[in-house]
Amino acid sequence: MDRLVHSGLMSMRDVAEFHRGMPAERRSDTEQFAKELVRSRKLTKFQASAVYQGKTQGLVFGDYFVLDKIGVGGMGKVFKARHRQSGQVFALKVMSSQAMKSAKAIRRFQQETEVAKRLRHPNIVATYSSGELDGLHFLIMQYIDGENLRNEAKSRVKMPVSEVVSAMIQTARGLEYAHGQGAVHRDIKPSNLLLDKTGSVMILDMGLARIEDPDDEDDAGRLTQAGQMLGTAEYMSPEQVEDPRHANAASDVYSLGCTMFYLLTGTPPFRGSFVAETLIMHATTPIPSLKARRPDVPDALDSAFRRMMAKKPGDRYQSMSEVISVLEAIGSGSPIQRSGGSSSHIGSLGTDTRNPSTDQYISAPTETESPTQAANRDMSLERNVSLPGIPGIVEPPPAPFRPAPHPGHDQTLELIQRQRQMVWMLAGLAATVGILLILVVVLLLNR
Repeated sequence: MDRLVHSGLMSMRDVAEFHRGMPAERRSDTEQFAKELVRSRKLTKFQASAVYQGKTQGLVFGDYFVLDKIGVGGMGKVFKARHRQSGQVFALKVMSSQAMKSAKAIRRFQQETEVAKRLRHPNIVATYSSGELDGLHFLIMQYIDGENLRNEAKSRVKMPVSEVVSAMIQTARGLEYAHGQGAVHRDIKPSNLLLDKTGSVMILDMGLARIEDPDDEDDAGRLTQAGQMLGTAEYMSPEQVEDPRHANAASDVYSLGCTMFYLLTGTPPFRGSFVAETLIMHATTPIPSLKARRPDVPDALDSAFRRMMAKKPGDRYQSMSEVISVLEAIGSGSPIQRSGGSSSHIGSLGTDTRNPSTDQYISAPTETESPTQAANRDMSLERNVSLPGIPGIVEPPPAPFRPAPHPGHDQTLELIQRQRQMVWMLAGLAATVGILLILVVVLLLNR
């Protein structure tokens, strides 16, 4: 009870009143008390788990109550949060201390915010404001109750061609608007595309976007100096691999082609055993055949995909408007049908539109269960909770993907193997020369 009050989620008066209203035999059971708070919708499962584990700092973040964790990435954590006064639900993106440790990183974050704030389009997740609290920089974004397309594709045996075409058209419309505003995304991939309950696709994470300013090459160079790879290896265009400053609208076209290939086949067009190999493949390996992997793909779509994936930017479609025209001519553009299940992701602004019997709260009891039994079934108070600015337990990374070899990769793999052998040979030669020099010096000293 003290922890709950200390968290700021409830006042002592409300906690004490709720506790008195519980049956006498359950008042001394801490776990039952926590679960009863969830069942009565006083707390979310995430909040109850945090307080139960003694993690109270960060559950109230400024004017926002943190309801649940949505996800975590290299730049920080994203939470579902409710505004204290308005009751509206937003996505709260808190940047990691590691990501914001330098003035350059803070400047890039501020640039991201200014770019994102001015983008208002039905197919782009909106960013409303930004701020700093206790040294933590954060963004307030639109909340989407949906799933990203990577998880959507993984949950199905095969996504219908018409649905994939519809998703690509919607994404292209959002990018067409962003490009018109001078913003290039530079990290289009399935996990950055969210699908809401109505079948609308929305572009997430404009954190790698930049304002196109041809007169600011020096500044662009500082933001993308060696050691910073802005983008995701499996979806980066060859020119972006060479120099992130070369990324433009045609680069987003290339990444959209990679994304379409993944949604239709379940794998990216290029994926090596390590990052460097994947990057080399984008520049040297022939474009894979989409129709060979999905025979039901129309010839026109396979042709459009190959043009989107052209190695040279000038050989691709030069605008998203061209991509939209081609894809609309190919497919009917039928809306995507959700595969079922709902995850809390960044999504629609406004009141909390969840079903009261699902989402954050305990599922409705079955015919043979009491509400308390339902709470016990659905809720684990021992799960690890990660709050804004408080690191959680780092899970081990998944085993590296090892794709089956396919035509076109052999030459690249052979080249990389030869390069490895050459490096070892040079290292061995250098070591031998070094030893000989030491022996010569020793002999001379002895004389």
